[in-house]
Amino acid sequence: MIDDDTRHLQAYADTCLVLSGSHGLTVQCDSSVRLPTVLRMLLPHASRWRAVGLRGSFDDTLALSRSRRSFPSLRCVSIAIWTLSSASPGLFDFLTGSSQLNTLFVDALACDEDYFFAWFSLFLL
Repeated sequence: MIDDDTRHLQAYADTCLVLSGSHGLTVQCDSSVRLPTVLRMLLPHASRWRAVGLRGSFDDTLALSRSRRSFPSLRCVSIAIWTLSSASPGLFDFLTGSSQLNTLFVDALACDEDYFFAWFSLFLL
């Protein structure tokens, strides 16, 4: 798990990746400050992600979908964000192709009144 107290972030992430070999990854980042860096380091390994728990801004979390990476092994997703924003649709587009997904937890402190949660895209898994 990566949080605000994690020291030597790059070395920590590199060590975890090496020790995990080719096994699935659980990515847990509870630091909104470090989330962009964590995603930049770990998105190249998206095909190995089994579970992910992220806490951060809407735009930082949107980076998952903007990455256009595939998450075929993803089973569990937990996202805690400040606001679900209607200005940038597609927050959950990264789940397309995640056919093993069985748990999705979303915790938002606020939600734009016109935010459209695209449930239909989840059923296309």
